[in-house]
Amino acid sequence: ADYCGPGTMMDTELRSPAFDATGYDALVIEYKNDYFDLGSTADVDVYSGTTWTTVESLGGASAPGPNTRRITTTVGAGLTNAQVRWHYAADWDWWWEVDEVRIYGAEACTSTPGGLVVGNIYDNNTALSLNNVTVRNDSGKTATSFAAPDDPAVDDGFTLSSLLPEATLSLLPCLPMPTMSGFPLWYRAIPFARISTWMQVSFRTLPAT
Repeated sequence: ADYCGPGTMMDTELRSPAFDATGYDALVIEYKNDYFDLGSTADVDVYSGTTWTTVESLGGASAPGPNTRRITTTVGAGLTNAQVRWHYAADWDWWWEVDEVRIYGAEACTSTPGGLVVGNIYDNNTALSLNNVTVRNDSGKTATSFAAPDDPAVDDGFTLSSLLPEATLSLLPCLPMPTMSGFPLWYRAIPFARISTWMQVSFRTLPAT
């Protein structure tokens, strides 16, 4: 707009081609931006099927770049003819530069009930960690204990697995394995943001036959 000089109104658009956004729950719009404001309007609009809807407005404050801006919106999602535009209106009001536009669809994430079970398996007689022991819940998910040499705060015999709310744990000894009894599995469930206290469950194994 600086180039136009005083007393000249500028109203211009940069439009994407129309694109198919069916099957997506949201659109993500990314672009490189360099905006200097002096009374101009700078809007990012998405075609909603019948009209243009503003999903971001930069007018009123400069946003100097180069920087990457990212917008997530449900406007236009699911349409066969979605479109995005950058609409700039100014009167000798510095500039707005837009480059490296990227538009892609995003699918909704549906949460699954359950949590995360972590813990260690030890021999109750020797207190030594046990690796290569498989833990299984009654929904069929399994996890095998393993060594953790890269983290001094974590003992060997570490397990990590997902657990459905109604599932329970059982222990599957790997062969060969010495005869032992009553070795405990310490674990805690992490259902999303809530963390339970540590609990102990003892298991008994039989000699391999």
